Amino acid sequence: ALSAGFYSDADEPFVMELCGETGSGRRFLLTHAADGYARRVLCADAASLLVLSDRERRELCRDLILKCTLYGWLLYIRQIPADTAPFEQELYDLFGRLQDGIDVLCIASEKGLPKTLSSALRGHHKKIVVPYPSEDTQLRLWETFAGDVGLAFPEGYSLTALVSKYTMNPGRIAEAVNNTKMLLEEGTSTLDIGILEEQIRRLSAADFGDNATRLSSPFVWEDLVVPDASRHLLTLACDRVRYSMTVNGTYGFGKKLPYGRGVAIVLYGPPGTGKTMAAQVIAKELNLDIFRVDLSQVSSKYIGETEKNLGAIFDAAKNSNAILFFDEADSLFSKRTEISSSNDKYANAETSYLLQKIEEYAGVSILATNNMKNFDAAFKRRMTFVIPLEAPDEDTRRMLWEKAYPAEAPLDDMVDAKVLAGALSLTGAQIKAIATESAYIAAAKGTRIDYEAIIEAADMECAKTGTLRAGETLRSAILGASY
Repeated sequence: ALSAGFYSDADEPFVMELCGETGSGRRFLLTHAADGYARRVLCADAASLLVLSDRERRELCRDLILKCTLYGWLLYIRQIPADTAPFEQELYDLFGRLQDGIDVLCIASEKGLPKTLSSALRGHHKKIVVPYPSEDTQLRLWETFAGDVGLAFPEGYSLTALVSKYTMNPGRIAEAVNNTKMLLEEGTSTLDIGILEEQIRRLSAADFGDNATRLSSPFVWEDLVVPDASRHLLTLACDRVRYSMTVNGTYGFGKKLPYGRGVAIVLYGPPGTGKTMAAQVIAKELNLDIFRVDLSQVSSKYIGETEKNLGAIFDAAKNSNAILFFDEADSLFSKRTEISSSNDKYANAETSYLLQKIEEYAGVSILATNNMKNFDAAFKRRMTFVIPLEAPDEDTRRMLWEKAYPAEAPLDDMVDAKVLAGALSLTGAQIKAIATESAYIAAAKGTRIDYEAIIEAADMECAKTGTLRAGETLRSAILGASY
């Protein structure tokens, strides 16, 4: 397709529009194809041309036309602004002037020029979309670019796992490798995977504006106290990300999946059972950034505004390799009702739109909800994993109490996690809050963290949810256990 315009009829100008994101390899492909016809490519930045005065731009256009005519070069106009509206007249004039003297004009854009600008292009106009590299191609690019700078991946390292986790275009792969090379000690020939993944995340960073907030990921599996069955499902979800290239590519399942390798996870259970922590553990395990999206904030009463906000989130997340954590999913993902009013119709449309976007997203989406009963069967079928995080039983509460106090905390020897677990039915979040508050109470008194501090903290925490006399219940259990 690129070669088609290298020898065009001089009486019929030829325009090649190369569409693709920054780093997709548009210039490389054009240069490589031109080499086969002994033609070189002259690059000009539209962003630089547009800031010139009309006289300066006219003179530069004459110079570009002269060079292309004398040397037989191809002119490649890159860095067309994503929003062309403010520069429409300038670009219209620019294209017209260049085509007055150049037989073949190559233009780079991300999604294609608007019709108002396309009308300024005379002759044959061919739009060529540069495809995103497949996982196999990305794997070869990693090996090639690393070899080009004298680096090799560590022996035994699974490069397929890297490609499974991170979707990268050629430009970003090359930049990640080059940046890692510069950060390594001189003479090092083996890539440091930790530094490489840090560079990948930096290059893939997305700007979500006010629609999403980045979460830290300090927790590991040992911090997460959940039933074994739930933990098993969480590990399977991580494996789904790690081995997507093997299953989709090597095993051929990708040809049977309409939306690629995205993973959609639902975490459900009462408040305080560890849904956010579970999402953070997944992010830590996979070494991926995680962003919290509060659907209650994204939702709008104005028709079409919710979809607009959701679209902006997924547009920003594209190729970011980030985990999207949708908190308070109940606000939008409630059971889709039969249409009895216009409000029901638009609410259903918003839910369907989000489902569509989640299915199209190539990364990991995690939705947290307190109530799974209102979600219909069609919704559940479209999720990759539906993982319960129920209120902890007594044995689980005992483990939570044992983990609640750091080893450095001055916990009184009399405090028994088994007694605390049996006295009150608390969630993990409540236990953590009580442990923290009891530490402050003890610190203020200058004493060890004893039962009295824990009783006072329990009264404060349980009162938030309307549970009164929790302290008395705990005191009675403590007194009963001491006899």
